[in-house]
Amino acid sequence: MEQFQWLIYVGATSAVVIAVIVGIYKFGIWHGEINSDREMFKNFMDEIRNDLNEIRNDLKNIFSRLPPSPTSSASPIYLTDLGERISKNIDAKSWAEKQAEEVVDETKNMDSFEIQEFSFSIAQSLEPDETLRQKMRDSAFQEGIPLKGVKDVLGVELRDVLLRLHKKTRVSLDKF
Repeated sequence: MEQFQWLIYVGATSAVVIAVIVGIYKFGIWHGEINSDREMFKNFMDEIRNDLNEIRNDLKNIFSRLPPSPTSSASPIYLTDLGERISKNIDAKSWAEKQAEEVVDETKNMDSFEIQEFSFSIAQSLEPDETLRQKMRDSAFQEGIPLKGVKDVLGVELRDVLLRLHKKTRVSLDKF
């Protein structure tokens, strides 16, 4: 009987040892797969990072080709440094003063936003005299912008004069 117990003990111990060995082997395989998955995930993330860098560089390249803007896109619209330079080159403030005298009565019942829209409409539909036209064309060429951008400068200057004449501020445009 003692031999039988000893045989059971050896068999059970052998089964446990085999189970532990199989478990260690399976753990090793599992651990290898995890490390392999981690490595694949790391490579995948590196690819994504590289692709995003390429996209960012492409976008920078595209944006660098866009012409500069003479007006800001903030509210209220104002002249950028480029817009100020254009305004000075074409004497836009003088033009705006003369235009404002002609249209001030038309704008007396308008709010700030309507005055802005009115001013831009006048500037965009402007058919200037030959002197102003040549200044506008020269400025657009020198600054590398379309003629519409130069007319936007005229619109901002006209709006500012009309707002001043009506004792309104540019800040009130934000309340529209």
